[in-house]
Amino acid sequence: MPGDDETLLIVGRDKVGGAREKGTETRDDAAASLLAEAQARGWRLEMNASLQNLKQLHAWLVECPGLGGLPVEEARLVESALYEVCANIVEHGCGMDRKQTLDLWWVASSRGICHRRGAER
Repeated sequence: MPGDDETLLIVGRDKVGGAREKGTETRDDAAASLLAEAQARGWRLEMNASLQNLKQLHAWLVECPGLGGLPVEEARLVESALYEVCANIVEHGCGMDRKQTLDLWWVASSRGICHRRGAER
C-alpha cells in the first residue's frame, strides 16, 4: 500500500458537554469539521446496526470514487478491516440494537488516493 495513505476513523456518540477555553479547538470541534467535509464531498452509507446489514459494505466500497483502482488483494483488505471495525461497533457500541444507525463516509483525497506501486505521484 502507498506509504502516504491517510486513514481517519471517527466513531461518534452524542456529545457530552464540557467547558473549554475560548479559541481552543477540541476533539469534538475537529471531528465536527471532518464530518462537515464528509457531508460536503463524501460518499455515504447509512445502515441499521446489524451484522446482517454489513453485507452492504462490498457494494458500497465498489461504488466509492477512487477505490475502484485498488488491486484485488488491497480491496479485500480494506473491506475486511472495515467489516471488523463496523462489526465491533454494531456489537459493542450499539449492543446489536437494530434501531441504531451506523453512518460510513468515504472522502477521497483531493490529491487522489489510489496509485499503482511505483507510479509517479
